[in-house]
Amino acid sequence: MIFKGSLIQVGDNSGGKLVKCINIFNKQNWGSLGSLLLVTLVKFSQGKKVKKKQFYLGLLVRARYWCYRVTGFYIKFKVNTILLYTLQFKFLGSRILGIVDSEFKIYSISYKDIRFSYKMLGFSCKVI
Repeated sequence: MIFKGSLIQVGDNSGGKLVKCINIFNKQNWGSLGSLLLVTLVKFSQGKKVKKKQFYLGLLVRARYWCYRVTGFYIKFKVNTILLYTLQFKFLGSRILGIVDSEFKIYSISYKDIRFSYKMLGFSCKVI
């Protein structure tokens, strides 16, 4: 679960390494898979698309809490990971690093606030 003030790793090649959650666009006070977050950079690579002291949108694709699958299994990742987007909903990276949870597509469609996330994932579906 992600709360305000949580530090989260970035899972794309946009240049960000570590971000801090400022706000969660959700009815609950915590974020789960597929949640849309307002974040700012803490650590980043020089000479990339992202800059410090700017706000970005983040889409949570991996989480450290237990997620139940329909098959009866539970899955848990070791780190929390997000994908970075501009405030105009444009994907900043060109690739997603690592794996993306299969439940991500299901959860992201169900929220009204992030209805666009399914289209963005289709745009940025190169996984290395």
